[in-house]
Amino acid sequence: MTVPDQMFERFYGYTLGRSYRSDPPQACRDAMTMLMIGVGVPATLVGFVLAAAVTPGVTAGKEWVPWATIATGVALFFWVKKYERYAQNPEAVERYRSPQVRRRTLALYLGTLLLSPVVAGLLLRGVALVVRTA
Repeated sequence: MTVPDQMFERFYGYTLGRSYRSDPPQACRDAMTMLMIGVGVPATLVGFVLAAAVTPGVTAGKEWVPWATIATGVALFFWVKKYERYAQNPEAVERYRSPQVRRRTLALYLGTLLLSPVVAGLLLRGVALVVRTA
């Protein structure tokens, strides 16, 4: 099982355990959204850092940011479609529905979202130092 598959199963178990929007189809859609965000934010930031490293001038303009964000979002939308089948089989994620596992899942999700910009900022700072000294 791949890391994104495990992430989705954790998110699906989390959303199934909520007191609201916890019916399997809705919980599955919400878990797919969480996966898109949990993978998309770090992926977009890594792309930004790589663009800054390869061509430092490209990050000076802001007109490319919406296009890169939209392209990433569309690609992720089609990528997560494969997880729709889980809506028919919510028992597959039963091991991720306990309160302890749900708390850990939420902490990992929020940690990823909060730390991704910090890590990207540190990497950009390192790229700027390397470019400046070159």
